[in-house]
Amino acid sequence: MVPTFTPTAIPDPERAKVEGRRTRQIIDYLGAANAFRAAGQREWAIDRYREVLAIDPGNLDARAGLRDLGAIVPTGSILNTPVPTPLPIEPTNTPTKR
Repeated sequence: MVPTFTPTAIPDPERAKVEGRRTRQIIDYLGAANAFRAAGQREWAIDRYREVLAIDPGNLDARAGLRDLGAIVPTGSILNTPVPTPLPIEPTNTPTKR
């Protein structure tokens, strides 16, 4: 019996290094932001959260930190939703009497 071998994709080592550095930077910046926040250093915390968002714009932890510090206005809030303008009502195909 001959053993079978199924090749698996090997990740690009250079890309893996870049992703690893990126992840470490995000973790470091979030840790610093949280520490500054706990120490009452609001501006320093905001700067670190913004550093995270420069690397990863969708990072929920950084967004929540900025929101909690009052540095960003939450989007999608019902208070920020504009009231739509009603369309004019025009009669269409109204039955006529004969």
